[in-house]
Amino acid sequence: MKRVVRGLLVVGLAVLFCLASGGQAVAAGKTMHIKFSTWHPPASREVK
Repeated sequence: MKRVVRGLLVVGLAVLFCLASGGQAVAAGKTMHIKFSTWHPPASREVK
């Protein structure tokens, strides 16, 4: 249980850090580019 709480805390701090750095970029008149990965493993057979 402690491990889960610690993991959630780390993730929460990372999200807050990203939001804070994004807010500073917007305040400075810059844009923050976020890339989302759409990669997925290839299917076992082709879909027709």
